[in-house]
Amino acid sequence: MNSIRGKRNLTDRRDDLLMIFLGATEEHSARFCVIGGQALNLYAKPVLTTGLDLVVEAGRWPKVREALEGRVTIVEHSDCVEIHGQGSGQRLRVWTDPRLQDFIPRARLRTIRGFKMCVAAPEDLLQSQVWIAQDESRPETERQRARGNMERLVRAMPELETLLPQDVAP
Repeated sequence: MNSIRGKRNLTDRRDDLLMIFLGATEEHSARFCVIGGQALNLYAKPVLTTGLDLVVEAGRWPKVREALEGRVTIVEHSDCVEIHGQGSGQRLRVWTDPRLQDFIPRARLRTIRGFKMCVAAPEDLLQSQVWIAQDESRPETERQRARGNMERLVRAMPELETLLPQDVAP
């Protein structure tokens, strides 16, 4: 289970978007995991990344979303839900692709932004980047970034190279 216990004092910034999100997931016992750039940075050479990409248990997401309403700004997209802190530049994205749900049980507890959270396994992060690179409906810039992320991850963990399909070699 994810935890809102961390190095930061939770009473210091009650308006912090991440704390609001973590509180809502804890309140509804919703498991989740971090994916995307913040997760990749834990396994490979870090690069600057903003926001936080997440996958929340599909069955619990409606209750978590309901708990967030009125406290944050929620913007629906076809493949994700963006959550913005009110009056801040903070942003979380909850991805809704059902394939990502399988990442949650394999996630590993790590520290991100001073909080212990489950982070997708490296194999799952690689798979998510493969899916992005193979998705011809996505802009070419996103597909290129995914290839770069795959290369970064394989460079840090060469054993993952065997998981790459030939059509998306970085």
